Amino acid sequence: MCLLAEVSDWDVQRLMARADSHRDTVNPLRQHGRLGGTCAIEYAAQATALHGALSAGRDEAPRAG
Repeated sequence: MCLLAEVSDWDVQRLMARADSHRDTVNPLRQHGRLGGTCAIEYAAQATALHGALSAGRDEAPRAG
């Protein structure tokens, strides 16, 4: 499940992304009408992974760690 809607800007040190899925009332991650704190970790993890992929470049293989 991709939680990020778009990337508005990025460079090797930062990424600016937008998400709106947290506002969706039928978001399957919601419990009792709310998203738990662990969902914030998933949003951050997806942004981190995307930043790593963009920063790695097209000619480099992914690195562990």
